[in-house]
Amino acid sequence: MQNEINGIQEPLNEEISFKDMLTEENTRDVNIEEQVPVEATDNEQDGEAASTTIIENEFTKAVEKANQYTQSPGVNNKDRLPAGRFFTLEDKPPFDDVLLPPGYAITPKGVFEKIEDDISVRAICLTQVPFFISARDEAGRVQIIYRVDHEWFRTWMKPSSLRINTLTDLLIFPDYGVESRQLVEYATECASLAPFRKSNIEIMQVVKEISTIYLTRDIYPVYAPVPDVKKLCEEYEVKYDDVRKWLVQRGIIDDYTRVQRDNKKGNPTRYLIFQRAIPAAG
Repeated sequence: MQNEINGIQEPLNEEISFKDMLTEENTRDVNIEEQVPVEATDNEQDGEAASTTIIENEFTKAVEKANQYTQSPGVNNKDRLPAGRFFTLEDKPPFDDVLLPPGYAITPKGVFEKIEDDISVRAICLTQVPFFISARDEAGRVQIIYRVDHEWFRTWMKPSSLRINTLTDLLIFPDYGVESRQLVEYATECASLAPFRKSNIEIMQVVKEISTIYLTRDIYPVYAPVPDVKKLCEEYEVKYDDVRKWLVQRGIIDDYTRVQRDNKKGNPTRYLIFQRAIPAAG
């Protein structure tokens, strides 16, 4: 887990860990199908019971899967579930592992919250759209990542914008019977736990300029003079090495440069070698 997360302040009220709830001694407490028997008297009740069981089982499975990871050596904060561990490779979101607030789980079926009392542990589905806050930047903004129609999206916003109107604009609606404030509380808690990351806005501005100047034709490889790229980086006050690393990590350029003579002056010049176009979304 990333070092940024390890220093996060613990929540004020202590909670029993998900790991403890899933030990052999407490297995009966989290066996949703045993705890919530439903007598279906008509089709409507039967359908509602089936839906409830699916939701609760999905939450429990997610917790079990996450705890398999949290038992690994060197993993701290076992009460908090790593968001990325709930997804398969096919629907994996574009982020590093981020811890969720205690009491919440996220799966491809949505965001879940546990309800605990003396005799049972149940879960409710807050929203059928998976979303969480993955990072904070030096400008004080937070990055929200959400999944709509099997596709992941992400956007930066101010913490003060984490309101229900903002969430619904992103097609994140409360599930049936869920209050709007529950989604806002979840998003706010996610923001407090999100790791600090440097923003890529300046890098993206340089990358966009490079694409406009050098990648106008769909013919590769393309050679971009390193001195010109460095000049762009200076204009946007971003480090050349950061831009180069960004391009290499995405397989856009080769992890080496090439020296050849400049067509205009004939002087030896070092070039970045672009092997493909830069994705529009960055």
